[in-house]
Amino acid sequence: MNQIKSPAIYLQVTVAALLYNLLHILAWELPLAVRMGWRINIVGDVFIISAGIISIILISMRKKTGLMLGMIPALWAILFQWFLVYIIFGYKEPNGVWWYPLFPIFQGIMIGYFAILAYRDDAGQPDQGIGMGLKSPSIYLYAPAAFLLVQTGQKFVRELVVGFLQNGGLKGALPSTLLALIAIAAAMLLIKRVKWSMALAIFTGSILLMQPVVYHLIMGKPCLGGIWWYPFFTVVQGAFIIYFSLLLFLNERKITADMKENNE
Repeated sequence: MNQIKSPAIYLQVTVAALLYNLLHILAWELPLAVRMGWRINIVGDVFIISAGIISIILISMRKKTGLMLGMIPALWAILFQWFLVYIIFGYKEPNGVWWYPLFPIFQGIMIGYFAILAYRDDAGQPDQGIGMGLKSPSIYLYAPAAFLLVQTGQKFVRELVVGFLQNGGLKGALPSTLLALIAIAAAMLLIKRVKWSMALAIFTGSILLMQPVVYHLIMGKPCLGGIWWYPFFTVVQGAFIIYFSLLLFLNERKITADMKENNE
């Protein structure tokens, strides 16, 4: 009764969403909380990291308990973090980015959404009336689309602000703006089942993989907040986008091959 019966793609994307949230905490929220002395955030982050790691382990073992435990990081990101940190304790974000809570809120929604899909177990059934576009079940499209959209959150709450304030105003913010728009377009086209959106998603993921090398090593720009390991978070985002885009591509090839075989 406690076993997850959903196909592997459901478990993979749920684990990836949890891991994304953990890496974001380690790459930004926890170092910032330690630096600023935000005790409630430190305690909360340590608890969420612990719950997230246990959840990932249990989900990897196909235990439904892991999915339920994964809702703790989701609810923390959606409801409790911003309320405790910003309203109850009155902490202020550096650079005055008052809309920063939208970023973890989206991460929490992503965790909760994929955890619920994995718990429901639709056995990966193909959708009805999908037309002439991509034929894979929706989960294959939603996985890369979600990571494309969530990485734009990082652009809007951090990179655009830093680019504008520290790297020359609108000119400094232009590269992040263009990449965010490309990512949004790729996500929307995936959801609309446009076939070449897979290539656009892989292109976006590849740019994210190269971004730390180009931006920090070649151009010599400082790491965000002086956190030297923050660029690894960007690399992981690109890796997730490419991985789930390739899963979609391979599943499309399998479906096409099966259709040809059945027609012969």
